[in-house]
Amino acid sequence: MISLADINFYKGIIMQNILLLLEEYRLKNRITQQKLAKLLGVSFVSVNRWLNGHAKPQKLQIYQIEQLLNKRNKYDK
Repeated sequence: MISLADINFYKGIIMQNILLLLEEYRLKNRITQQKLAKLLGVSFVSVNRWLNGHAKPQKLQIYQIEQLLNKRNKYDK
């Protein structure tokens, strides 16, 4: 049986992985946090706070991040 604590733990790991992939994407493509924010339709402050661990993206923002990363993967193959 999976507990609520287990679910929250795995959600945290997934969030960390998404943010690590986002930072990897940013560095690999040599774009600034400002440019990344524009691509995602959010403010620079939001991206900066995510990547520095001071905030977490909301569900819609997670979806936008996943779309950006999936688009990248499609073209990398």
